[in-house]
Amino acid sequence: MLPLNELVEKTERAVETAVLWLRILKALKRKPSYMSELRRELNPRPHMTTFQLSLYLMERMGLVRREGAGRVKTWHITEKGLEVLNRATEHLKRQMAVILEP
Repeated sequence: MLPLNELVEKTERAVETAVLWLRILKALKRKPSYMSELRRELNPRPHMTTFQLSLYLMERMGLVRREGAGRVKTWHITEKGLEVLNRATEHLKRQMAVILEP
């Protein structure tokens, strides 16, 4: 059995990753961005490796896409990404209401 602090850390990491993905999708919904712009917009700013890995995984899943040539690429949210953002946001609202009720 894992110690309590390890269980709490695992839970926090899982929540942070899910929230990071939603924050990325929300930012790209507002406007397509270069990777550096997008990361600067997120506050608190995620670690670069975590951020890049998240973007690439989201791209493989079809949630975001990049356009451009060479080193200059703009990231965009896809229709699938918009649908995931909308559904996940509603789901999160319902779950938080349950968690926060007295």
